[in-house]
Amino acid sequence: MMKNYLKSAAVAVVGAVALVLASGSAGLAQRGAPLTSTTFPTTLVTGTLADSTAYTLAKPEMWNGTVLVDLDSLGMNADYSNWLYAHGVARAGITRLNVGSLMDKAAADMVEALDIFTARFGKPTRPIVWGNSLGGQAAVVAAQRYPDRFVAALPHCGGLMGWSAYLNTNFDVAYVLKTLLDPASDLPLVHIPDNDAALNARWTALIENAQKTPQGRARIALAAAVGQAPVWTVASQPEPALDDAVAREEATYRTVLDFSRQFTGLRRRLEAPAGGATSWNTGVNYAQLFEKADATDRRTVTELYKQAGLALDDDFKAIAKAPRIAPEAGPLEYVHKMYPFDGHITMPVMGMNSTGDPYVWSAVDSGFKAAVQRAGRQDLLRLTYVHSAGHCAFSGAERVATFQVILERLDTGHWPDTSAAALNARAAAVNFGAQRFWDHVPNSLQRAAQKP
Repeated sequence: MMKNYLKSAAVAVVGAVALVLASGSAGLAQRGAPLTSTTFPTTLVTGTLADSTAYTLAKPEMWNGTVLVDLDSLGMNADYSNWLYAHGVARAGITRLNVGSLMDKAAADMVEALDIFTARFGKPTRPIVWGNSLGGQAAVVAAQRYPDRFVAALPHCGGLMGWSAYLNTNFDVAYVLKTLLDPASDLPLVHIPDNDAALNARWTALIENAQKTPQGRARIALAAAVGQAPVWTVASQPEPALDDAVAREEATYRTVLDFSRQFTGLRRRLEAPAGGATSWNTGVNYAQLFEKADATDRRTVTELYKQAGLALDDDFKAIAKAPRIAPEAGPLEYVHKMYPFDGHITMPVMGMNSTGDPYVWSAVDSGFKAAVQRAGRQDLLRLTYVHSAGHCAFSGAERVATFQVILERLDTGHWPDTSAAALNARAAAVNFGAQRFWDHVPNSLQRAAQKP
């Protein structure tokens, strides 16, 4: 019924939408796409923050006082956003152009956008901070830094542990690859120079050449397992069977080749403002990390090493003898101040991630969950997973299911059923795409518990 209503509304919406241009710029839909109307009628307001960051506001006529605030102004005319408008929920979004990797900056910008929304439309009764990818991480930071401005958080595919732990898992993969595949290489692991294209090409060549030999393939699989990277992350490829070591390695290779780009530019964009390296591995025992890795990944690596005629113990000895990267106190303190990760959440938080996200690995969320449990705030947290491949690979229906849950949590003060079956039923009811929620429990994030 709601879908039919949205379709009929689309016929008359062009004349019905009130478009208010607070500046000379057009509205923003998703990361810079111009937005001039929404399918369900809303009042649109666009403009810029004090630092010239563009914002877009969308308020339905029958606004119920709830507003979702996000980084990226993501999909402001997508099916899931029009579902929100049809249910009286407004949107307020900004762009990330002036944010870079600074989550405290992103959080402050979202608060400024909320202030502008308040000045234009009145004070929201339920401001919710939401976000995807970098925006998901920004949502958690905003909820922690501004607990008096938001009542709930919806971080989607955000790497909830914060930058240091997130980049350490990534670093471990790069470290093992370099140590075992080309130990004499001068490829930088930290203090990344401003030369992304050349560095990315070198990493690509290293990984592609390794894939051509049984020894190289085994070591790619080992690096990914140690770093707790997912195996299947390319939706166009079939998901490999759990007992097919060859197919699992091929999928792992595609994953590693894809996210190897994060070994360079992503790391540098945090190192620059931090003033140095934000990753380290002094004292890390990689053999122990492997022992605690996913059991299926360990079986895959063991089989591949057998096929390649290699001994795992020999490679772990080589890794143990290799030079390490010492922690740099100043940069790490910079990151900690940006995101003082302690698990003391003060509002309902519902996270969603894909089991096959090549950039934001589901294991990272387990570290966030563990910290929240240590702080005794577990009743405020729910994490859910979609069995899909790709970055933020969610259907509109899956997003709406999480919207419904957080709204009910605020309405009643209690969490509704958040099992995969219940969430899939919600997603099926709105009929905006696939329903693939899965009762997935990722392995504990090993590097989350290790501090310099």
